[in-house]
Amino acid sequence: MIKTAMGLKINPETFQEKIKAVVAKEIQLELECQIELPENDQLLIFINSYSEDILTKIINLIKEIIADYKITDYYSIVNIENQDIVYFSSVNGSENNQDLSNVIENIEDGKASNTFYKSANFSAGFIIFILGVISLTIFGVTYYFTRPCVLGTCTLITDTEVATNNLFNQLETNNLTDSKIKELITDLVQNIETLKTIPSWSKEHDQAQMLISSYQEKINDLQLFLDAKSVATNAQNMSEKLPLSLDEWLRVKQFWQDAIAPLNKIKSEEFKEFKTLRINTYQQQLSFVNRQIEKENLAINKRENAEKIVAQIKGENNITNSLEALKEREKKWKSAIQEIEQIPPQTAVYQEKEEIINDYLQQISEVQKKITIEENALNLKKNIEEKMKSAQEQEKQNQWTKAVNLWQEVINLTGTISPDSWLKDEIEKQKNEAEGKLEIAQGALKKAVKREEIKTKLREICQSSERICSYTVSDSNIKVYLTDEYIQKITSLSVMSDLTNNNEQEKQIINHINQVEKNYQYISSKYQIPVEIYNPQQKLIMIYNSYL
Repeated sequence: MIKTAMGLKINPETFQEKIKAVVAKEIQLELECQIELPENDQLLIFINSYSEDILTKIINLIKEIIADYKITDYYSIVNIENQDIVYFSSVNGSENNQDLSNVIENIEDGKASNTFYKSANFSAGFIIFILGVISLTIFGVTYYFTRPCVLGTCTLITDTEVATNNLFNQLETNNLTDSKIKELITDLVQNIETLKTIPSWSKEHDQAQMLISSYQEKINDLQLFLDAKSVATNAQNMSEKLPLSLDEWLRVKQFWQDAIAPLNKIKSEEFKEFKTLRINTYQQQLSFVNRQIEKENLAINKRENAEKIVAQIKGENNITNSLEALKEREKKWKSAIQEIEQIPPQTAVYQEKEEIINDYLQQISEVQKKITIEENALNLKKNIEEKMKSAQEQEKQNQWTKAVNLWQEVINLTGTISPDSWLKDEIEKQKNEAEGKLEIAQGALKKAVKREEIKTKLREICQSSERICSYTVSDSNIKVYLTDEYIQKITSLSVMSDLTNNNEQEKQIINHINQVEKNYQYISSKYQIPVEIYNPQQKLIMIYNSYL
């Protein structure tokens, strides 16, 4: 497990998933990450390689997560493919004493982080090597003698002991809250981290290790207080809403027992008074729970009466296939609910009663839903029949537009029938009938529209300036009857032009007759109907079949 300053025991897999989740949220990247805890207690975080800016963001996010968890283990962020490449190490707090851009450049070139420059000039390379060895030696010696408590008087241990004693001297039993406990843990962890800076070659190292062990024991005891409080909080939360069932009270009892158990493991004398106070408090709660369990055992008999009522109601739950039978079942469910509601409140059985009522309400809701479906279906069928009757009346009156609209409404209404209705098949038959009627009505409407268009054209021809003809239009032919006035006028103009040798007038008469013939030919061609021309005595004088 991963160590933290707050005493939390973090599973490496949990920590690994946390890193992946944060990286995915912050920079929208699916990170390949692996957490390991080697024997030297150094946390290793393996990640894959990225560009410098992305890698920097990932490292900073990991640092923030570690800071949030207050992880006390040393840790290193390492390339998952090449463990020689270390992006960051908490031992010295830097990116492995390398510039991160150089590390990335080496990765891209297929090199490890410990790659070196091979000079083409051997002498120059050798001199650089010697200077490097000298520098490392100077650095090592300096590091060795400048670590805490290596040379001179070591005040670090004394200062740490004094600070720790002051912490515990200021403790008050009635003021040892969870926040105060966490504050103590944080201070102790800081003191431990301070003592860890004393190197193994210091003469004070052994004493520092003893203090670290002592402080760690106190941290463990404080963590036991927090563990006990966490379990006790679960018991309190579960007991907030009364009454509870017997099983729930047994769980609460187990919570209080589990809360007392870690308190008995506390060894530090500094916490003895507070430990006793906490145990007494939890024991009082445990006694209360035991009394509630006894009461619940006595109340169980009330539930048996309710179960008899339930069995009777379920025995009457038969399958129905009519609206009347559905309504009868609804009455029975209502009666069953009324019986269950007579169970008195403020007992655990009352909560079970509510669950049963909810179940019955759900079942009666299904019955009521079915009743609604069938009532709606009956109303729908009635509405459809009325509209079908109206559509047929409109057809008799040749009101084809209204008939088409009504048949379409019928089809639309049939689409609203519930697929669960018993009347679905009947409505489907009405739909099929309406679709056939609609097709017929649409055809009739199309013909009627066509006839009206022809009449409009003939009206323009026959009554442009004077009435020259009358007409009748059917689906099979068009009959045009020339008027006496029009025939006489054409005849008179023709005779007059012959007598006067008025060529211009004769030309106008011919053009007029040609235009009239073109109009008839146009109508015949466009509407694919023969146009028959009759004289005033209703004798056929011409037929135009331009579409043939």
